[in-house]
Amino acid sequence: MAEAAQPNVAGAVAPGKVNPWKLAHAGGRWVGEVPAERFRRLATVVCELGETAQVDLRFTLHAGGGCEVAGTARVMARLLCERCLNDKPCELFAEIDSLAVVGEEAAEGAAAQGREICVLAGKETSLEALVEDDFLLSLPTRVCPEPEHCPDAPALSFGPQGLSSAALGLSSSPPSAARPNPFAALRGLRHASNVEDREPNLLEPRD
Repeated sequence: MAEAAQPNVAGAVAPGKVNPWKLAHAGGRWVGEVPAERFRRLATVVCELGETAQVDLRFTLHAGGGCEVAGTARVMARLLCERCLNDKPCELFAEIDSLAVVGEEAAEGAAAQGREICVLAGKETSLEALVEDDFLLSLPTRVCPEPEHCPDAPALSFGPQGLSSAALGLSSSPPSAARPNPFAALRGLRHASNVEDREPNLLEPRD
C-alpha cells in the first residue's frame, strides 16, 4: 500500500508514491527530502551522491487533463574533474517545469504545446521520477571553474628541466576543458527543427 502524501510539509521525507493530481487538489505543493539512493540513474554518472536531495515542487491542474509540475531540486555530489582526475564536490541544481500526463497518447497531444513532458504509466508515481531527468540535464560540462588553473592538475612539461612547454611547441591547456554533458543534447534536440537553413556557399557553382 502506498504511503500517504504529505503536501505543504517542510522537511517531510518523500513517500514511496505520490499522485500529482491529488497533490494539486490538496494544496499544490510538496517540500521535503528525497533519499539520494533512489536516484539510481544519476548515481551511475557521478562519483558519489549526498544522503538526500532537497525538493520543492508545486502542482497545478492543467486544462487538458495533465498536471503541471514546477519547482526546484538540489543535491550534493562529487564529480570527476577530467583535468586533474580527482573528484570534486559540486551541488547539482535542477529547475523543474514539466507537464505530467498519463500514457503515450496524452503525451503526443501535450507535445504540440511545446512543453517538456513527463510521461507516467499511471497517476501514481515517485517524486524522484519527476525530477531525476532534470538532475541529469543539470550536470555541468566542467567540474573545475578554471580547468586550466586547476591546482591539482599534473604538469604538462615533458622536456629537460627548465625547458618550457612553449619551447617544445606544446600547449599549456588541455585540448578540452571537460567532456560535454551527454544529457545536454536532449535539451538541444527540442530546438533542432527551428534551426534556419545554412547560408549558401558563395564558392558553389551557380546555374
